[in-house]
Amino acid sequence: MAAYYLQKIYGGEGLLPTGTLGVEPAKALILGAGIVVGAVIIDVSVDQGGCLETSRPTTHDDPIYEVDGIIHYAVSNMPGAYPKTSTLALTNVTLPYIKILANKGIEKTIREDSVIRSSLNTYMGEIVHKALADSMGFIYKSVDEIRP
Repeated sequence: MAAYYLQKIYGGEGLLPTGTLGVEPAKALILGAGIVVGAVIIDVSVDQGGCLETSRPTTHDDPIYEVDGIIHYAVSNMPGAYPKTSTLALTNVTLPYIKILANKGIEKTIREDSVIRSSLNTYMGEIVHKALADSMGFIYKSVDEIRP
């Protein structure tokens, strides 16, 4: 998306990030685990509050805005642009966890599996993820404090 919005018709510098014969590739500053390029910011965590002061959620229909000469792309559901691929990718990585839950049950799984336990947000009507509770101003409870 960064390369796409660096096109001149979308307000970018008209710079092809990869370069071409006789033209050097662009220099990129990569923040986080993604690959994004110089005058475009792609905020892949905008749906969790964003990673920049200037981030605000956008949509696929109206995906970009500019702040201080920098194009921002902050679509809340980026994978939605490729729904078939993103759904298959999501099911491929979540199926092993679903199998664990199906075989062990919820109680045993959250007590024994640290990965599933760390991804748990709520349990028995309580917020059991500290960052979530803090961000919403709610009371946090450890899973260990809750008895089914």
